[in-house]
Amino acid sequence: MTNKERYIVTNLFEKQIDGSLSQKEAEQLQYLIFNNSQIKQFYLDLSIQHVAIQEHTILLKKTKHSTIKVQGWTLSNTVTKSFAAACLIFSFSMWYAPDFLSLKNSVGTLTETHHCLWEGSSSPTFKGCDLSPGDLKLSMGIAEITMDSGVKLTLEAPAHLILLDSMNVDLQYGHLIAEVPDSGKGFSVVSPDAKFIDHGTVFSVSRHKSIQGSGSQISVIDGEVEVIDLSKNDDIRLFTGESGIAQTHQFTPIKNEENTFVNISTFHKENQYHLSTSHGKGFTMTVVRDDDHEFHYKKDLILLKKSRIKTLNRRGYLFFDLSTVPDRDLYSVRLRLNMTPTGLGTTTTMHRPKFSVYAIIDDHDELNPESLRWNNAPGTILNSDAFDLKKTVKIGDFSLSKGEVERSIDIQSDKLKDLIETDTNKILSFVVIRETNDGPYDNIVHGFANDHHESVTGPKLIFKFQ
Repeated sequence: MTNKERYIVTNLFEKQIDGSLSQKEAEQLQYLIFNNSQIKQFYLDLSIQHVAIQEHTILLKKTKHSTIKVQGWTLSNTVTKSFAAACLIFSFSMWYAPDFLSLKNSVGTLTETHHCLWEGSSSPTFKGCDLSPGDLKLSMGIAEITMDSGVKLTLEAPAHLILLDSMNVDLQYGHLIAEVPDSGKGFSVVSPDAKFIDHGTVFSVSRHKSIQGSGSQISVIDGEVEVIDLSKNDDIRLFTGESGIAQTHQFTPIKNEENTFVNISTFHKENQYHLSTSHGKGFTMTVVRDDDHEFHYKKDLILLKKSRIKTLNRRGYLFFDLSTVPDRDLYSVRLRLNMTPTGLGTTTTMHRPKFSVYAIIDDHDELNPESLRWNNAPGTILNSDAFDLKKTVKIGDFSLSKGEVERSIDIQSDKLKDLIETDTNKILSFVVIRETNDGPYDNIVHGFANDHHESVTGPKLIFKFQ
């Protein structure tokens, strides 16, 4: 703790006691207390000292001495009485202070994490932990936060978010979606460019980490948001479907053609578009050779197996609804799958299992999850484990090292890009198979997260445009 910090905290503390502390100063004091353990201890020491002075004042009334020593200080009767009065004010203010002055240590909960990598955060960052006022720095993944006010935040890396209290956050950079219930009306997101105040809505704010002067982009998904120019204190109102970029001294409306900030199933950021199998008519399904979907079935996983016991064989089918993908010149597209442990079988005798991903051609890719079975699934030859290459096109393959059961897989190829560009029915389906046999033992069932998984993101297509 520096001498400058000591001076600032002492000054703010004295203002808090005499009642002259502004809300902005109160927020500054709260931020300092909760983000520096030494400052927090110094603040507590000041509080204890004032309580001690109050106790000595009571003692003073019972003595004729005109001076008294408190923790090494010699105070006159008059000064002691002044400090005692200040203590009473302090005690009253601490009891009746508004929320931003309380010492409550939690403003929200980290409810979900998806492949998160954190750096330099002031709170614990495990799923389910309480979050205190302070910094959250996310370098990889997506995190979901539920504020004590009921507001639900989705934060995508790279991001730096400062939690101020249950109704206010500061986004330094990153992408943030806020879903605000009635209990959270008035929730605000401040950035270096502007302040965004909710009036009952769902909205997103994005800000570049490295591009200086790019401003903060605001998109109103549903409802109303007030945009306040911090330099001029002017305000602008935006409504459902409206977007704009806030920069110093100006706000520029932009055309939001797709309104793709709705949820994680579709995510639109600059020249990228993320699409999951949970969007629209999309779905995922595990197809089992004997059509027994109860035996070793996992509702949150896509299961793959190639076994010496044929009835145990499994393949995964993915169905994407392309109807909302922007009609723009495509630079690249990749399929992302997140492998996660299934708890079924072992990897002991399996060396470098190999997998293939096939896209189903247009005439055969309209799949129905209610009727999809092994023998009628595209790519399957009736009553056989062989694969029909007339109805599919291979877009990629991958292999795992021995014992590896958890990994993110990206499949990117010219064939996949060509399929997207020549698609005619706004549907794209895939089948994922394991090429490697179990061998002499009944080995592991591999699995990929689907959209029902609690902590891992399901399959998605990541589009990048010119």
